[in-house]
Amino acid sequence: MSKIFELVINVIIMTLGIMQPYFMPYIGYISLIKHTDRFILFDTVQFIRHGWIERNRILKPNDGWQYIQVPLIKQDGRDTLIKDVKINNKEDWKRKILAQIQHYKKVAPYYRRVVALLEDIFTNDFEDITILNKVSLECICKYLGFEKKLEIFSQMHLDIEAANAPDEWALNICKAIDGATEYINPIGGLSFFDRNKYKNAGIKISFQQMEITEYSQKRDVFEPGLSILDVMKSVVLLIARVFILIYVAKTKTKHKKTDDIFQNIEDVKISIDGVTKNIDSFPYLWEGLKSSTSYEIEAQYDLKYKSTTKTKQIIPIQFKTGFTRPYLERGYYYQIQDNIILNYKITNPDNITCLGTILSGMYFNSLNSTQGSLSLAKSQLDLEEVVISLGYNINSSVSEYTEEENLIPEVVLDFNNGYYDGVSTTPDGLPILTLGNHVFVGWEYNGDVIQSIDEIEVTDGIVLKAAFTPLGGKVNSGCKKNSSMLFVETISLVSLALLVFRKKQ
Repeated sequence: MSKIFELVINVIIMTLGIMQPYFMPYIGYISLIKHTDRFILFDTVQFIRHGWIERNRILKPNDGWQYIQVPLIKQDGRDTLIKDVKINNKEDWKRKILAQIQHYKKVAPYYRRVVALLEDIFTNDFEDITILNKVSLECICKYLGFEKKLEIFSQMHLDIEAANAPDEWALNICKAIDGATEYINPIGGLSFFDRNKYKNAGIKISFQQMEITEYSQKRDVFEPGLSILDVMKSVVLLIARVFILIYVAKTKTKHKKTDDIFQNIEDVKISIDGVTKNIDSFPYLWEGLKSSTSYEIEAQYDLKYKSTTKTKQIIPIQFKTGFTRPYLERGYYYQIQDNIILNYKITNPDNITCLGTILSGMYFNSLNSTQGSLSLAKSQLDLEEVVISLGYNINSSVSEYTEEENLIPEVVLDFNNGYYDGVSTTPDGLPILTLGNHVFVGWEYNGDVIQSIDEIEVTDGIVLKAAFTPLGGKVNSGCKKNSSMLFVETISLVSLALLVFRKKQ
């Protein structure tokens, strides 16, 4: 994949990038890693709380953005170095982050892939924030199609000269590494660095210009600079790789003669299966491809510099789409007296062999169907951790067997004096209640009445209250009467009229 685009004129150099270890950083940071031969995580400088070391931004469920954050053990004094910062693992921060991104589930087509990536990262035990960020960055790079082994400065034990000015740290590190001939820094440091120092030392210095490329966030207003997680959830893997490469091309400054040339890529055309599309923005989601099918992708683009335009073509790429992995579309449970009612729905569009199991404490059982409702004794389960595990193998390889664990949230039901017959439920497993001289119209949540659990985002501990309407009356519980309630009322009154008519007959 690294040779797909002729992004730069080939020169014999070894490029070096040096940045503090950021947590799930934005795409420009990933672009910088992609652009270097060696990338060093600079961890021997003062740690500043509430920076990018410990947190980053993702979208909120509706508008705006929120932080995902790793809790840290409080530091002693202001002189703590990044390398000495420890994670506060007494807080369940991994589960919290996974819960924070759940709202992407319905709007981000590659939510499942990214969740699987995060879960894989989180299987490791981390004590140091630097190690967590290193592992996360390496996994993200691999996901995007280019593997990088990042180095931690404090572990390299380099014999470097003392820095007399802030811009000499990078210079002295470059001088201490055999073969390092070029240093690349974000454009924000353009005025910070004395280029003559680097030139006199035989080190070329270049600056990466960040050009934000919009992608679909399912919002009216695009929110730039979010965590790379936001990009990966919304962008198909293949096109994400192309996106990174083109993004890098737009930000690259390296050239034979000058450091101040910014390359521009325009008029991108991509062809798949005989269909050619002009790609005006990246990432681009190519719809209509079949699963487990081989395709060839071709592309060309215009590379512009000043008044010169060169048309470049990539060598055709052979790729095969994968199967769509099974996933838990719905899963929740509620309590009724001493019983737990667990509802689930597994989506498996390509009918991959999938083993579904329920795990909770000492309880273990297989799921024999892709959708159902189970009644279990409360005493059988550890309600702190009710898990549905999906085991499957997309590539028919023992080494690639995958198990995904899904923590099942509890939904608290307030029957509101209603009665449950133990049988009648909605298609998605919510109980249908009865109440004398009333009609059950659904479940109230945040002032609205829902008929399906799929209408809301289910988080652990949410409360649903049964909503009823008297025959011919208004909905109790203070619920808003929506069109579905009115429909139910009308049907109820008609049914009552027919019953009276039949009795008279």
